Amino acid sequence: MPIKTKKISATLTVNVELATAGQGGIKAWLNECANGGKTTFRPGDTYHFLVTVPANATGLSVKANHGTASIGGKSETIPREEDIEFDDAYEATLSEPADSFSYEWDGATTCGDVTLGDDKMTLTTKNKGDGTLLVSYSVRAIGGQGTVPTNFKQILEEKPRTQIRLRISALVPDLDSKCP
Repeated sequence: MPIKTKKISATLTVNVELATAGQGGIKAWLNECANGGKTTFRPGDTYHFLVTVPANATGLSVKANHGTASIGGKSETIPREEDIEFDDAYEATLSEPADSFSYEWDGATTCGDVTLGDDKMTLTTKNKGDGTLLVSYSVRAIGGQGTVPTNFKQILEEKPRTQIRLRISALVPDLDSKCP
């Protein structure tokens, strides 16, 4: 019997600069290193982005509302650090899905050991309590790139609040489904 799937998606907004002088599921962000630190782009510019998806995702695709975009290639491992607050709780959530993680409590706490959930984002403590968890983890991301259309200035003259949005989607098993 085939496993039922559901579609997951994320949207990434790309800032476009028109001035003549300088100025998760799925998670997407601009690739700061590949973009040379740029976060705003001009018509005709190419921009690079990274996407994290669950390991069991299939059919990864991207569609731009303006210009072109593509995704794929070899994934890369990116280190992350995050301070997670537990406030009279057993659970807290990372910002991105972790492939691996290590942690250290900041000061005394009675929360105890921490485990990473199947969703790769939920952190669960042995005991309910308060504390700040210092988490080091890595995420696997797939690279993509897009191009700002050369006529984007004209598009903005017609519709001043227009933005470039990327719709990134994939399929994952629907474990909550009651149907085969």
